[in-house]
Amino acid sequence: MYIVALDIGTGGLHVAVYQKSGHLLADTYKVFTYSSDSFPRSLVFSPEELFADAMDQINIALARAAVSEDGEFIFCITGQRHGSVFLDERMTPVLAVANLDGRVDEETAQVFQNESSRIYEVCGRLPSEIFPAMRLYWMERHQKELYNRIRGFLMINEWFAYRLCGTPYAEKTSVSESLLFDVSREMWSDEMALLFGQDHLERWPVVDPGTIVGTVSNEVVAEYRLSHRSLVSLGAGDTQCAAVGSRAFESGDIVIVNGSTTPVVMVTEALTPDPARTTWANLYDGKRFLIESNAGRTGMVYRDVMRMLACQDLPEADIRAVFDAERFGVSAVLVPDPYRSVDFLGYRSGVLFNGDPVPMMHLLPYLVLENTAFAIAAHVDKLRQVSGTEVRKVFLTGGSSRSPLTQTIVSVLLERFPLYLTSTYDTTAKGASMMALAERDDRIPLDEVFSEADSMHAAKPLEIDLKRALADLIRARYDWWKKSIQGKHGVGA
Repeated sequence: MYIVALDIGTGGLHVAVYQKSGHLLADTYKVFTYSSDSFPRSLVFSPEELFADAMDQINIALARAAVSEDGEFIFCITGQRHGSVFLDERMTPVLAVANLDGRVDEETAQVFQNESSRIYEVCGRLPSEIFPAMRLYWMERHQKELYNRIRGFLMINEWFAYRLCGTPYAEKTSVSESLLFDVSREMWSDEMALLFGQDHLERWPVVDPGTIVGTVSNEVVAEYRLSHRSLVSLGAGDTQCAAVGSRAFESGDIVIVNGSTTPVVMVTEALTPDPARTTWANLYDGKRFLIESNAGRTGMVYRDVMRMLACQDLPEADIRAVFDAERFGVSAVLVPDPYRSVDFLGYRSGVLFNGDPVPMMHLLPYLVLENTAFAIAAHVDKLRQVSGTEVRKVFLTGGSSRSPLTQTIVSVLLERFPLYLTSTYDTTAKGASMMALAERDDRIPLDEVFSEADSMHAAKPLEIDLKRALADLIRARYDWWKKSIQGKHGVGA
């Protein structure tokens, strides 16, 4: 048996092929770009083109893995949360938007402020522009003709699974990001559907993450030369899969998914709402739950800065020079909005210079990384406060976590906790594969799946030897950073 994981991420398509033991045989990655329609900050894509690209990447990965076409396969699908495909009565896509589509204006985002407490109570998150219910409400008023054609929607991983096997399902961790789902009852919410005016939409059967929802259809097999013996597993959202792939299974485990965005999650034994409503209460693996805070579009901003400076690679300069504010004349740190998932301040406007800014431009990438690491530390502290749970382990994963600068700062600020760095780039794909295999063979508990392979490729303790003076400098800058945003987002000094 082979497991083929498809991760439709914020920045690209990742395909990984595993043996049942968990050994990675081959993988591929393809960056994809979004387009925009006529609305500011919109991010749209063609789901059929993306599906074709994904099938091509799957065939490339299978060829590299040199597996038999007659073997048994499980195709498991995970992907960016909040990305969604809106469908007409014939299940034809009429609009597909990325997770970071920002067409919903601030005025619309404020419409439901009076109901925000109840929305949080039911959905585990406050209303904002990234959720399908808000997008639908906005489209009814600004894209009326298109809206009138919509009869339902699928989150991006759900749509890919539907496209593979032909039957639509709603996966719990994914549809819980719609604002139309009751996270405590784990079912569609009639109340929220009425509140947002979406009670006419189709509601697909709800399944647990990893559920085998069918087999690859004959049409897809013929068109893309796939095996007839291919099952389809509808995986959890990418953050949940990254947590599973990091093997975060105990209460108090924290996973930092430092990628295009940086969600920070803690495993809990029960759904954990926040009285101040600054964190999200998430479903996880059917037995445990996650509480989430989020540092925003960290990796995307870093790439924007690198493109602006026409940089291909970031040399790891002497860390002391990077942090030495007096030497380089940097008079303010970059300040994100650390406790909301959409707004983040200052990445483009928050760096002030004493004197001529031109010589300082090369510092911007370092400052973005520093600021991201500071935000990560603040989010970890926030999760401890909200959950009332002591941290057991911290796992650092995601492509951006490979930066030695990020590793250094995080290791200093979280030195009181056991800190681990995942050893592979495929943590999310691996988590989706583990959930699929656990659902395929219920004799294997989720925390034992791939245990043989992980015994050789487990996350390694992150230990960095740093002089005391430099560690003290990092802590001092972090204290300064916290004071600069104190009172704005619930951050204490």
